[in-house]
Amino acid sequence: MKHEFFLNPIKTRCLQHFFTAFFCVSFLASGASAQARMSDAALSRQFVGVWQDAPHVASGMSDLYRFYKTGRFVFEYNTMNWSKRTISYSGKWKIVKGKLILSIEERTDVVGGKKVKVDEASGSGDEYEIEGGKAVTRKLRPAVVETRQLGKLMQGELVPEIRIRKLKFWRLANDPDAYRN
Repeated sequence: MKHEFFLNPIKTRCLQHFFTAFFCVSFLASGASAQARMSDAALSRQFVGVWQDAPHVASGMSDLYRFYKTGRFVFEYNTMNWSKRTISYSGKWKIVKGKLILSIEERTDVVGGKKVKVDEASGSGDEYEIEGGKAVTRKLRPAVVETRQLGKLMQGELVPEIRIRKLKFWRLANDPDAYRN
């Protein structure tokens, strides 16, 4: 059995064309994906508004972010979970290299009171509430800085959506003060 160590000129030329085409397509594809990624400034402009981890509004709001164009943000926990001690936190936000950077400067917690069982029909997500507690907002010194991975901003069926820390959020309004009680 005879082995050929060299390709004939036609096969060699075909392979050269194949590899040239392969590298050109790879180079163009990498450039296209880089261009498809929105700039931090453009993504920041798209972020302003109310983003909730559910695409609709129920009898109360689920976990949500309020991003303001001033660089301020508020995160509010699910309003249907009445036994949660931490209600919200807030501070400054920015997007750097496609990641969400939060500087958490304040946190609002329910202080005091006791956890009591409530009627199933009450609307509490876990059938408990804190009775007699008081909401207290405290400054965090120093601020807590957290970095959150972002997915690609996409147009959902009705509203824009994005993944923040692998959780999907939908923009319910462009006005960050919308959907206030």
